[in-house]
Amino acid sequence: MFAVDAVSFSRHRDPEVHRELRDAMYSIVRTACEETGLPWPECHVEDRGDGILVIAPEDTDVEAVIDDLADALRRMLGAYNHVLADPFRLRLRMAVSDGYVHLDGHGVIGGAVIHMFRLLDAPSFKREIGDRPGDLSLIVAAHLYEDVVQYATRLDPASFRPVTVSLKETFCHAWIRLSARSASAAPDFAEPTAEDAAKDLLLLLGRSIAEGALRRDPEPDGLRSALTAAIDQLLKLG
Repeated sequence: MFAVDAVSFSRHRDPEVHRELRDAMYSIVRTACEETGLPWPECHVEDRGDGILVIAPEDTDVEAVIDDLADALRRMLGAYNHVLADPFRLRLRMAVSDGYVHLDGHGVIGGAVIHMFRLLDAPSFKREIGDRPGDLSLIVAAHLYEDVVQYATRLDPASFRPVTVSLKETFCHAWIRLSARSASAAPDFAEPTAEDAAKDLLLLLGRSIAEGALRRDPEPDGLRSALTAAIDQLLKLG
């Protein structure tokens, strides 16, 4: 299971900005899941206002979530943000964990879910992110780092760093991976090529159109400009 949360969502006061950011967040998360083989219709999804909780099927490869899914999210966020300015730029925190969960009449409950959200909301994690550049920051439970990341074939354990999580009744260690540590530092995630960014942007725009994101304005300047920029980039690469 994993959860994402929009960074600094509450600093925006305009409901229209909230709506656009939420639309983008859902489109990006769903598209990234489908691209990396995580079947969205088979996931249990709960809205968290400025975030999303996703309970994946039991046979989901945890390494793929930490590696492939996180990388796809980062790429698509980068493509989306490349053509937008504040307040519509979207940055996400992502937490990954596992464990037993239960469904009641209101949603998912269980200690594993609570623990994952403690990681996601940890002050130490938020401090590490701060105002650093980077579209996605990842935190994983300590046992996943020890059991999965350290022995994974596609992940570099050295790209993670430990943090102490102290929030409410939770005191533990976890491991984080940031998109970029500083404006001049090399990112922990590899930067996408211009071709990948353009393709990701076209994919996201296509989904937005298909899902009716243009219903309020059939030709919004922002999306039209973004689409034009992506097509121009692909033509240059071709």
